[in-house]
Amino acid sequence: MNIDKIEESLPSGSGFDYNYEFVEHANGKLTVKSFYHAMSERGYYVEPMPFKFTLYINCGGFDFKDIICNENRLIAYLGLKEYIGDTIWDAIKDLNVLRTIGEIIINDITFVIQYDLFSFYAGVSGNTGIGNCYIVDYDNYLSLQDNFDAFVDYIKEDEGVSI
Repeated sequence: MNIDKIEESLPSGSGFDYNYEFVEHANGKLTVKSFYHAMSERGYYVEPMPFKFTLYINCGGFDFKDIICNENRLIAYLGLKEYIGDTIWDAIKDLNVLRTIGEIIINDITFVIQYDLFSFYAGVSGNTGIGNCYIVDYDNYLSLQDNFDAFVDYIKEDEGVSI
């Protein structure tokens, strides 16, 4: 997972004045933690308010899970939970765009291959389930074509086809 691309897209300034901390999990889950720095009605900064959100990377993009504000009553009082969530989603939603690069047929199964800013995805054409779904992160030192070729080889090997 390319955390740098997510970090580059996250909001900075206007209350998002703190660094983001990323916790990557083996199951495709990415937890992001930070603080929001709100201003009072008089224009003074109030205490930094912790928040976190989770992205679930799956075959076909990622899902954004609700903002958690660790029972911070000030966020609730100021009505900032929705604002923080909406601002973050607006900043990262374009990273979730999948582009179809082609199809391959392996063992009479058609795989639709797509990619986004993070990874290649392959799923069985017309299959909405999780079976036969592959996700491989980019190697940033390879071209798109070389990444694609390596991904196809990976699927073939996993499906038991000699390369």
